[in-house]
Amino acid sequence: MLKEKFHRVIYLSMSNSLDLKNSIEFCLHSLDPSLEISSDINKLLVDLTSYLKKYRCLIVLDDLDSIVEFKQMASYYRSGCEKHAQFLRCLITTNHQSLVVASSHSSIKQLNYYSTKTVKLLPLRGMTADNLWSMFSPEISINISPETWDKICKYYQYNPELIKIVVSNFGYLPVSDSNIYDKYIPHIEEIDIILEEELESLDEIGKEIIYWLSFNFENYTLDKLFYRINHHKNKILQVIDFLKEHSLIVEDNYSYSLLPMFKDYIQRYLISMAKKSLA
Repeated sequence: MLKEKFHRVIYLSMSNSLDLKNSIEFCLHSLDPSLEISSDINKLLVDLTSYLKKYRCLIVLDDLDSIVEFKQMASYYRSGCEKHAQFLRCLITTNHQSLVVASSHSSIKQLNYYSTKTVKLLPLRGMTADNLWSMFSPEISINISPETWDKICKYYQYNPELIKIVVSNFGYLPVSDSNIYDKYIPHIEEIDIILEEELESLDEIGKEIIYWLSFNFENYTLDKLFYRINHHKNKILQVIDFLKEHSLIVEDNYSYSLLPMFKDYIQRYLISMAKKSLA
């Protein structure tokens, strides 16, 4: 097994580990329960790197993007998480024999500053419908056909986080195999909140591209976007690249469309805004 190749395997959920000092202390206690813990964070980092040099360890940082926030299509460390930059630099730039694996829903610009020999960025696709069914079927009390389950998984890009939210709603929604997909799947509040955060992270050009794509029945070509959006072409291309990185749009031979779940949300959002303006 993988863990047999390492002296220690340490898992940190960054969304639950926003206190950096506690996170480092957890790592150190996992490596040496008898170690006397310093109150100085710099000393803690020195101790941690010493152990990573001495032993081959695997450190898993889950939900790394929870320590950053995206504003106007740029990423910044969240308030109170600024010192995490020091933690990441320590793990990445120190010469040690351990391995750090991090997962993130979005590309984090700060990691691009490090050597490609040190940091490898690997885009991962979602799981299969069968994998997701094996994970969540014990929590599902209604009868769902394989065809309906596959449609649900495809709609949410086989993302286990989103599928978990969907499954958690099965308990109180009056759903059945015949109505769950069309009537309820595009209207789950917790997922709308996530999509709203994605929308609010965009600058005006990003929102304009999203709005044009939301009511277009066919893919928008690059030339059409250049024609519709009154900004420099290089800026539009930069924004398109950001939207692709964040899995908000899909590219097919230089034409673009929104993911179905995001398109449904944007259409409902724009209709809601129009109704408010007319009220």
